Amino acid sequence: MSKQNTRFLSDLAQGTILAAKSTEQTDEVIRDLLLLKKILEENQEIVGLLSNPGLSLEDRQKSLKKVFKDDWHDISYRAVCALMENNLLRVFGDYYDLLIKNARELANYHVCTVSSAIPVGDQFREQIKQALTKKFNGTVHVEYTVDPGVIGGLAISSGDWRYLGTVQAKLRQLSRHLITT
Repeated sequence: MSKQNTRFLSDLAQGTILAAKSTEQTDEVIRDLLLLKKILEENQEIVGLLSNPGLSLEDRQKSLKKVFKDDWHDISYRAVCALMENNLLRVFGDYYDLLIKNARELANYHVCTVSSAIPVGDQFREQIKQALTKKFNGTVHVEYTVDPGVIGGLAISSGDWRYLGTVQAKLRQLSRHLITT
């Protein structure tokens, strides 16, 4: 990707978060764009359709608006339209990563991923969210994934921060210790 496109993505991510923060809509905008990220990852043909040069930009943007109707915040819609105008929808994942980085730095908003071997119950989810909110002293959005490889315990990540309280991590540590002794 060119330096110009990288700079554009960075500026767009920063502007998106600042606009969302100023209207106290950071959580809604992050959720909108996370949903789109998941949709685009699972359906690559949508990127092709929304980037199709055979259709006018206006028609592609209308299609996007029609699909999400009133379910999307205007800030989210405008950010995706800006990506479409600059033919950068194919690098939406890079934009989303920059968005989350800016959310942490500018809005003290943290997206955390919690992985466990089995689904985490509602009561424990609330305890996890409270602990993460206290740790980061900010707003926390928690995504849960089930990963049988965890074996037991939890793996939690947010940005560069990691907590590995899993049986898998303890087994690796034991293995390294046995190899080095």
